[in-house]
Amino acid sequence: MMHGLPLGAKFAFTMSNTTPRELVDEIAALADIARKSGPIGLEKVTPDDPFLAKGVRFVADGYDADFIRDNLERDRDNFLTHLDEGQKIYRAIGDCAPAFGMIGTLIGMVQMFANMTDPSKLGPLMAVALLATLYGALVANLFCLPIADKLHVKLVTEEINRTLTIDGILMIRDSKSPALVREMLLAYLPEKHRDLEAELAPA
Repeated sequence: MMHGLPLGAKFAFTMSNTTPRELVDEIAALADIARKSGPIGLEKVTPDDPFLAKGVRFVADGYDADFIRDNLERDRDNFLTHLDEGQKIYRAIGDCAPAFGMIGTLIGMVQMFANMTDPSKLGPLMAVALLATLYGALVANLFCLPIADKLHVKLVTEEINRTLTIDGILMIRDSKSPALVREMLLAYLPEKHRDLEAELAPA
């Protein structure tokens, strides 16, 4: 929990939201640079995405394709594992918080029944019993579960983005044409986005 809570919050609120479509366009542009200037031309390019920048650096430095694939896939898997850990911790807390709220309610009610002879204490103890349930519901539904859902969405998106990036980098390494790179990577996009790309292509 000490590792997953801050890590999950960091990934949920500080990660940039790069769509697969934006990555396809950027990788196709990099393929065009590599096609015209060779791998050396990529040395002057610094993509905003750190994972893509790492792959571009490997290509520019002339690393073997197997090394590039193994290194990037290991990086991707480690990153997705961290995202999954954060998601599971926040979801577990969100699932448990209402139950702990009910425990607080039961404790408040026990204290209330233990002080039935003193009516002045019944109101504060009843408030404690009800607030415990409220706090449990708020922690779960306003904080932990939304963060868990956000991390799950980021997990799915990042898995697509990073797998797409690995394939794109390897095609650039193999000097594939920008048009072929784009067509191959469009397979990662939803059908409606592929249709949109096809409509924009002639323009």
